[in-house]
Amino acid sequence: WNAFDLIRINWFGSVRSGTPFTPTVSGDVNGDGYSNDRAFVFNPSTATDPAVAASMQALLASSTGRVHDCLASQLGTIAVRNSCQGPWTHSANLSISFNPIKVRMPQRATLSFSVSNPLGAADMLLHDNAHLRGWGQSPTPDPSLLYVRGFDPATNRYKYDVNQRFGATNPQFSAFRMPVTVTAMLRFDVGPTRERQALTQQLNLGRSIEGNKIPEQMLKAIYGTGGFVNPLATILRQSDTLQLTVPQADSLATLNRWYLIRADSIWTPISHKLAELPKQYDAGDAYAMYRTGRRATIDLLLKVAADVRGVLSAEQRRKLPALVTSYLDPRYLTSIRSGTAGAGGGGGFPGGGPIFIGGGGGARTISISR
Repeated sequence: WNAFDLIRINWFGSVRSGTPFTPTVSGDVNGDGYSNDRAFVFNPSTATDPAVAASMQALLASSTGRVHDCLASQLGTIAVRNSCQGPWTHSANLSISFNPIKVRMPQRATLSFSVSNPLGAADMLLHDNAHLRGWGQSPTPDPSLLYVRGFDPATNRYKYDVNQRFGATNPQFSAFRMPVTVTAMLRFDVGPTRERQALTQQLNLGRSIEGNKIPEQMLKAIYGTGGFVNPLATILRQSDTLQLTVPQADSLATLNRWYLIRADSIWTPISHKLAELPKQYDAGDAYAMYRTGRRATIDLLLKVAADVRGVLSAEQRRKLPALVTSYLDPRYLTSIRSGTAGAGGGGGFPGGGPIFIGGGGGARTISISR
């Protein structure tokens, strides 16, 4: 959720069904070396040991839900493996990041906070330690139904106690809890922008490194629209998928011509100057020319994006690929107007879905989540 184009809040949560477990006898009563012996579920009305009958009756009276149903359905029999089921569990992670442009930070910087197990934090804030509800925890039910308290040589049988906490998941009695941690992170991109690296590598061909110089027409083909995707052309190519009407297609084609003509007027002189650079050139000046053209092209997209969204219906906009949607989003366009510095580590602020950002002659893939 993007709040006021200032704060981006990400919430990732999962809900899982209860884990099956088997009512067991605590310890190893059959002597096979494993503590996995299934318990006999005593029926209070037929148990010969009065203490066991009373304890079993008390457990049935106090247990509820799936634990009660599991026991009640198996009275007088040996428990079936995995016949009981634990409670459903839920977990979550929360992250908050700030738009560096709006908080007057360099675009290369990304400030974010993350909270692991925010549900556990809410549980501690709303309830004291004596009344925790177990939010954000993954409780393990107590599977021990019976405890051995002795052996009767006359009947050649063990004597048992019934565990009144069978199936309990109270977090107060849990030895392990998912902690709540808060992490603050400031990331700063110290490397050259991807666009500058790509531009320098292309201009160095035939100058400082071996190879043939890239001619003016090729430079114009690479940077003719700023080095990134033309969303209008992509929409027109998908006219069948989007089921564009004739008026819609005509309107989009007109907008596309308007955009291409003005983009061409921006990049024709820039491509000419870049192609005429001598062997010894100032890379900073060359990148400044590119950045001027990039900003002007983004400004064109900002003007035309609202018209494109107005031409398409809500259903058609939902069918647009994430690639196209991003280049129609003013927040995303504003964030990449001067380059993609700071977006390499997944910290880019706006946008949604996989974004393909032209770094000048080669595509760069940056995954940005909303």
